[in-house]
Amino acid sequence: MPSTESLADTAILLGVLFIIGSAFFTISIFKRKKTLVVKRSLKVKTYRGHPQPKPRWVRRELIRIKAHVPLAGVRQVADIFNRNFAPKTGVSVGKTFVYVVLRDNIYEVEKLRKKWKYRIPKPMTKNLVWGMDMTGVQARSNKDNEKGKNTTATILGILDHGTRKCLSLKSISDKASITLLKALIAVIEAYGKPKAVRTDNESVFVSKLFRFGLWILGIRHQRTQVHCPWQNGRIERFFGTFKSCSDRVIFNAKKIQFALDEFQFWYNIVRPHRHLGGLTPQEVWTELSPFVRPSALATALLTPGESHRQTSLASVKQCTKFSGWNGLLKGYLLDYR
Repeated sequence: MPSTESLADTAILLGVLFIIGSAFFTISIFKRKKTLVVKRSLKVKTYRGHPQPKPRWVRRELIRIKAHVPLAGVRQVADIFNRNFAPKTGVSVGKTFVYVVLRDNIYEVEKLRKKWKYRIPKPMTKNLVWGMDMTGVQARSNKDNEKGKNTTATILGILDHGTRKCLSLKSISDKASITLLKALIAVIEAYGKPKAVRTDNESVFVSKLFRFGLWILGIRHQRTQVHCPWQNGRIERFFGTFKSCSDRVIFNAKKIQFALDEFQFWYNIVRPHRHLGGLTPQEVWTELSPFVRPSALATALLTPGESHRQTSLASVKQCTKFSGWNGLLKGYLLDYR
């Protein structure tokens, strides 16, 4: 039989082995958990099948591209985006991703298009760019009334882009270049010379005589692209307002200029302009404002270089009703002191 001392040594040896085994087991379990945590942290999150979600600016740019090119399909939108941003940022999109983004943001696209359509242009100084164009209205003379026929009167309009003031609205006898140059010189004598005149590509505006006349006057000629009337949108919008009223009026060929002068007065002095902050073109041209109280003149600190601000502090003397063209042109006329 083994002795008591040998049994004690065996028990001690077994205890030491048990302790060492438990230590190794604990260490192995700890290392295994650590490797699992590292592997889980290295796992890449996916977003609708993509290895990583697209940045937010990608969605924003896709909406802007679709709003700018509304007739473009998902393939064309993806091509436009990849051409503009893939070489710079390394981010590209596919047609499926574009389809999902545009499908989920139809309202945002239409909202952005409406915002661009009605955005207010940046303010410009007067006599910087003038818009020049022609239109036609129906007129009758005494002889034509007997025959029951109408004639088309040619109307020349010149508009200042900065203040939206109609500088000229005249009935001209023909579309000759010399006739347009004479009308332009008359407006320059009254209001000063602009730096540029913007026209479309009508034959009279691209003639050698008209371009030579502008060169002699020292005025730069800006021409719109072919079939792009929106590039001269201010004068086109002015004629839109004019035609909305003139289409309901039968003009007398001998008195048509009196009617044009009446419309020009109503447009410049009576009718407030939304893109001018509720001011009329004449008030912007002369730097007058009905929104400033007369008492502000006493509290305003005017430096020697700001003496022009005194004109904007003028008060309204009286307000009278205005009506023209048998009630088609209505409004309120403000008389300043």
